[in-house]
Amino acid sequence: MNMKFNENYDFSIIQVIKEAYEKSYGNKTVINLAVTALVIISLVLGQVTSLVFNSASLFAQQLFLQGFISSQAENLLALPIIAPISVGLIMLGIKANRGEEIKVPMIFDYFVLVWPIFFVSLAVNVSTLLGYVVFVLPGIYLAFALMFSSVLLVDKKLSVLDAMKLSMKAVNKHWFKFLGYGISFALISILAVIPLGIGLLWSVPMSVIGFGILYSKMFDEVVESNDDFIDAEIEEVVVTSVEDKRVD
Repeated sequence: MNMKFNENYDFSIIQVIKEAYEKSYGNKTVINLAVTALVIISLVLGQVTSLVFNSASLFAQQLFLQGFISSQAENLLALPIIAPISVGLIMLGIKANRGEEIKVPMIFDYFVLVWPIFFVSLAVNVSTLLGYVVFVLPGIYLAFALMFSSVLLVDKKLSVLDAMKLSMKAVNKHWFKFLGYGISFALISILAVIPLGIGLLWSVPMSVIGFGILYSKMFDEVVESNDDFIDAEIEEVVVTSVEDKRVD
């Protein structure tokens, strides 16, 4: 298990946005089609789950607590389908940033890990929701701190707890930059909606690839520490000594 991240990572929000824009060319169509597929699936699932819990009707009757509970139950019912596809979408951005070829069907690649993804997504959602309920700021903090958990689980093959811990540890180094990054892309998305939503054709792929850029800076570009080099050298000396004795 790789529980490491690049402790020297840093990023410029403007530079990430610029790089995401440049890398969206050649990947824009695939990502937009993948997002469209996710939205359609989400809408269909929403209709199906509403038949069971009918939260919209409860809200219409101003039964807000019952409506909130029902809406969360609807989300929980849809999570085993939505979560793996969402992870697949995020992985498209990571692979695009790595220069790998991406295709729309790849968003369905992670159903083999449906239950680990379900549990990490559930843990992140519950933690963030509790943070908002207790006090808004903890919820905002956790929303960013845990944002890489699901992807770390599938890409680095970590456990649910290890993925959440590594995500928090890595994001904490530049949490306020992540907040600024999130606000920046929120503003870009708002501006993109104004011209009949046409701008979303650019802003959505940019946000997906932007996530991939940040992920790669944090977890792909891992720099070995001095301790790691020392351990490696000691191990090499030990192995060499053992081999020399065998030869003698």
